[in-house]
Amino acid sequence: MESWKMPDKIKVLEALGAVADGRVEVDEKNQTATCKSSDLSKQYTIKYDLKHNAITSNDNSARWQGRLGYPAIAVLMVLEELPRDDKVGQAITGIPWKEINEKFKNDYQKTLMVVNEIAKGKGVKEVELSEYMERVLGLVDKKEYRRIS
Repeated sequence: MESWKMPDKIKVLEALGAVADGRVEVDEKNQTATCKSSDLSKQYTIKYDLKHNAITSNDNSARWQGRLGYPAIAVLMVLEELPRDDKVGQAITGIPWKEINEKFKNDYQKTLMVVNEIAKGKGVKEVELSEYMERVLGLVDKKEYRRIS
């Protein structure tokens, strides 16, 4: 099984937003999950095997770029494989990720600027978001999640 490429750091916040918004459903018995997009127009299917550090998803980042996408990261958060931060999560609930990403043509730096402003308005500083993203990405890198074929 080959390893996933590292996700863009903003995908950590997008994943936490999906968790905080209640858009992730996990079926532990069948090791599957679903994650709805922020505008609820799409639903992604995720399969996982934690015993082998393996996960797969049918989102665009996973399918076209070979990157671990936000739906898989969100599932790993729900399964407590990756940490959640409730304070940060509450500050980024309800963000229209798809709309913002499309507006900026997937320029994630610009999206992050918008997200930082939204979080700041809810009492969470940019440094808190940044430290959380780095912590999660460090764990993703360390665990070397593999693709399920």
